[in-house]
Amino acid sequence: MLEATRRPRTGLWWSLASTFAVGVILLAVHRLTPAPSGWPLLSESIQEVTRDLGIAFVVSSVVAILFELYRSLHHQIEAMKDVIDAVMADKLTKAVWFELEDLIEKKAVLRKELRVRLELYRDAGLQPYEARLQVELEYLVEGIGKRRPLKISHDLDYQLANRHLRLPRFERITILRIADGSATAHASEETVLESDQLVEANKSGRFELESAALKPEETMRIRVVREELVHIPGSYNLYTPEFTKGLRVLIAECPAEFITEVWVSPQGEGKHLVRIGNEWWTEELILPGQGVEVKFLPKSVPVV
Repeated sequence: MLEATRRPRTGLWWSLASTFAVGVILLAVHRLTPAPSGWPLLSESIQEVTRDLGIAFVVSSVVAILFELYRSLHHQIEAMKDVIDAVMADKLTKAVWFELEDLIEKKAVLRKELRVRLELYRDAGLQPYEARLQVELEYLVEGIGKRRPLKISHDLDYQLANRHLRLPRFERITILRIADGSATAHASEETVLESDQLVEANKSGRFELESAALKPEETMRIRVVREELVHIPGSYNLYTPEFTKGLRVLIAECPAEFITEVWVSPQGEGKHLVRIGNEWWTEELILPGQGVEVKFLPKSVPVV
């Protein structure tokens, strides 16, 4: 059956090559055949017909070859996609794989080099079991798939709040477009929002900004500084709505009577995170909906 399907394609290529050759021959005849002296008008008409037919044969064969190459490549891509769908459906079941595939197609950006810096400290205006947490998030946004307008969105954790201290709240948000994606590239556009410009975002608990789609080789650097209220002992959770590659978490400040642990949800700790001192990192891909859990535990209680 494989040979039967190959022969028509081979015959087609021979036909296209023959058409191209005929066109070249007709053009050669037009160029090399001298005009008979006795029949100038007839000779001129024959030469024009020969030239036009030669051009038509050459152009049609080239167009057909390009179309066949495109069709063949498209067929190969579809065949590869069918193989991938079959393999992944066998591992995850069709329903799960097709939902995951749909999720991938809807995502327009990838978050890279996510840096999380946390400072946990006491405040006289809080209860003994409460603490202030300054959160600094910084990451790169890189376009993937089709170019679509971007929506930059960050939420405050209003599960715990203190109106007197205005917690939680955004302190500063910086959005920087980088021309060619390199570390030394110049900024083509920068937006800096200070606390007095974030009043509405602090009221609603969400910051959203629509932005034009990223151009090829263009990236965007986002930096968010915010103040949160947490319970200690307790935990603090961050969730990503996008695919994220490359995570570092630094605990810059923590009361001496507590220790910290960082987990990536839902995998937990272990091989997924490397720790040196008060810094954790991983290069594994974090999927939309997954997140980071930072645990604040008293030193007298063993970590389990």
